[in-house]
Amino acid sequence: MNDLQKTEFDLLRELIRICDTLELKYYLVCGSALGAVKYGGFIPWDDDIDVALPRPDYELLCQKAPSMLPNDMFLQNFITDPNYPILSSKLRDLNTTYIEKNMQDLDIVHGVFIDVFPIDGLPNTASEQKKYLKKLHAFERRRSANLPRKYGVGIGLRSLGIYWINRLTGIYRNTGKTLRKLTEYVKRYSPEKAEIWCIHHEERSLSAFNSAEWYGEGTEAVFEGLTVMIPEKYDLYLTKRYGNWRADLSDDQKVGHHYYTVCDLDLPYAEYKRRLQGND
Repeated sequence: MNDLQKTEFDLLRELIRICDTLELKYYLVCGSALGAVKYGGFIPWDDDIDVALPRPDYELLCQKAPSMLPNDMFLQNFITDPNYPILSSKLRDLNTTYIEKNMQDLDIVHGVFIDVFPIDGLPNTASEQKKYLKKLHAFERRRSANLPRKYGVGIGLRSLGIYWINRLTGIYRNTGKTLRKLTEYVKRYSPEKAEIWCIHHEERSLSAFNSAEWYGEGTEAVFEGLTVMIPEKYDLYLTKRYGNWRADLSDDQKVGHHYYTVCDLDLPYAEYKRRLQGND
C-alpha cells in the first residue's frame, strides 16, 4: 500500500470496527469489492474504498458513529456538514487535507476519505420504477441548483436550462433541505421488502441497480489482511458492473478515478484552511 491507501485503510478498519460493534450489515462494493476478490485489497493503481449499508443500518451508523469515532475522524454528510451536497456520507481523516477537483469550491471539510453509501429499495413494478427514477432526476436538478455547474449537473440542453433557471431564481438554494426531502422519499422503499437494491450516489438508472439477492447476507473476503464483507453473489455483481472482471487490463486502462487539487497527508484541513484565510 502507498501512504494514501494506508490512510484510507485505517478509516476502513475503524468503520468496520464500529459496524461489528453495532452488529450492522455492510458490504464493500464497486471497485473495493473487485479489489478484495481479485487482488486481496486495493486495486493496485487505485485509491478508492466504497462501503454500503442497507438504510436501517446506515441510519444507525450515522446516529451512533460520531460518538464512537476517534477525534481525528469525521463522518461527513449533509447533517453533520450543512454544505455537503450528496445523499451519502464520507468518513474523513481530519489530520489530512484532500480536496477533490470537483468539490474544491465547496465550503466543506476536506480530508482523505472513504465513501459510505445507504442502500434503499426500488419499487417492484415497472410503472412505479419509472415514476421513481423521474422523481430522482427531479431531485437531482434541485440539488444541483446551488452548486457550481461542473458538479452534478446533466449535460443535456434541458438539464442545463433547468439548472440555470433554478440557480438564477434561487428556488432551491437550500441544498440540505432538498437532500432531506430526497432522503424521506427514497426511504419509502425499504430494502427489506424490495427485489432490487439502489446505492444512491451519482448513478440514477435501472442499469446501475442490482438484485437484492446478489447482496444477500454477504460473504467474507480479505482486504489487505482485514476480513470484510462483500456481496454474497459477487461474481454476478462484479460481472454486471465490470464485464469480464477476471481478465487482465491493458496498461492504458490501469488508471485511478480520483482527481484532487490538494493532497497533503501531514497537514490537517483545519490548519490548511487557517493558512489559506491568513493569505487572503
